[in-house]
Amino acid sequence: MHSRISAIILFVFCCHFVIAQQNFIPNIYIEQFNDEKKGYVELYVGIPAKSVQYIQESENSVKASVECIVLVKSGTSIIHADKFTLISPNSTEKKDFWDLKRYALQDGTYSISVEAYDTFDEQNKCIVEEEIIIRNDLMEPVFSDIILCSELSTSKKLPFQKYSFSYERLPFNLAGNEISDLHFFVEAYHLEELNQPKLVLKSSIIKGFVDADSTEMIIEGYQKISPSSKEVIVKAIDIESLNSGDYHLSVELISPSKKVLLNKKCNFQIYHPESDLINLAYANEYFEHSFVQDLTTEELDFTLKAISPQIPSVSQNILTNIIGDGSILAKRYFIFNYFTGQSREHADVYYAKYMEVAHAVDNMYRDNVGFGFESDRGYMFMKYGKPDQKIEVIDEPSAPPYEIWFYNTIANQTNVKFLFHNPSLSGNNFFLLHSTCLGEKNNPNWEVELYGDAPNDAEGNRIDSRTVISNNNRNARRYFSDL
Repeated sequence: MHSRISAIILFVFCCHFVIAQQNFIPNIYIEQFNDEKKGYVELYVGIPAKSVQYIQESENSVKASVECIVLVKSGTSIIHADKFTLISPNSTEKKDFWDLKRYALQDGTYSISVEAYDTFDEQNKCIVEEEIIIRNDLMEPVFSDIILCSELSTSKKLPFQKYSFSYERLPFNLAGNEISDLHFFVEAYHLEELNQPKLVLKSSIIKGFVDADSTEMIIEGYQKISPSSKEVIVKAIDIESLNSGDYHLSVELISPSKKVLLNKKCNFQIYHPESDLINLAYANEYFEHSFVQDLTTEELDFTLKAISPQIPSVSQNILTNIIGDGSILAKRYFIFNYFTGQSREHADVYYAKYMEVAHAVDNMYRDNVGFGFESDRGYMFMKYGKPDQKIEVIDEPSAPPYEIWFYNTIANQTNVKFLFHNPSLSGNNFFLLHSTCLGEKNNPNWEVELYGDAPNDAEGNRIDSRTVISNNNRNARRYFSDL
């Protein structure tokens, strides 16, 4: 049916030539199929919400749009030219959005280019080019391209419809932590030309990408298939237990004599941090007899939330998933891994000392929302330790209760300050208003917001003002400067 000439791989498994500016990396796939005696290509364009500019269209709606220009060439002749606009769903939230176009093609060699650019930021653009060869006239047995899906259903309405099912493409061919089954479909054509009374389809997941020459078969399955002119194969493979890494899906058609007659392969990746933790746990001889084995479910959750301030931002999503949906084993190993990283020989002692502080902070800063170390003050205490100095103010007429914390040094930064306030005047309900700490909230308008009960005392333009008129009952600026 075709062969494919790839120019440059920009994003893991996109076998296209891609030019992208800024962070605009849309999901663009050009796939090939047959329909009776004609060939056609399917163009999928998916736009990640985080990669485009949104505007506030109304009080209850934000909008993003992407212009796409498609050119299909045979030599220097343009066979198809298409221009269309993708518009985000009508929503108050930023969401990914997709479109699908189909183009019928006669036999021949074609160059397909797709240019996509952000309507609200035309410098934010991407160009994809791919060369394809369609030879349907040979009537040879062949597979179509494999379509990987994050979801596929015969009853649920999903973005794309084909035959009796609807589906959602797997973005960037990356199966994240929320994907437990890898759905896919592939079409087989002219199988009657094989002159085989029976055929078997073998589906395998193999470690590594196609070009990595890997032969480590992780999962395999078999099913009978009819030697007809067209077969649509739809399958789901359980990948929940697989570690994060590079893989490829292999689909093979096998004769009764076990000869491979046809094959098709497709690269994909898995990101399963919980499975990674579980497999590491089984491989660690110290884990089985460590202190975490004695922790109850409640203690595991308490500990995971208590160490959250110490976990790097790149691992916060993993921790959130483990707290919410993780297995007991994954929770135990995450805690084990953290404390052995602090002190391999005395992890249990380090754990006991840390939890002593966590319980004290919980009692000191607990409010009606969660644990005390989940409040702004408690979180900063667990992250940076006890402040070197602290000022508490509860009696300024035009300000709610507030606290200023001072640290001599945090990491490589000196003279670090935090300002918390309690605008609701209720219990321990303090929020971080401003900080000089790198990576934390920095609010140039903190003084105007703190003394919000005296809006007429803002200095200069009330909209742009960052300070208020000084008097004997307004000391926050002086405290903040003198510490």
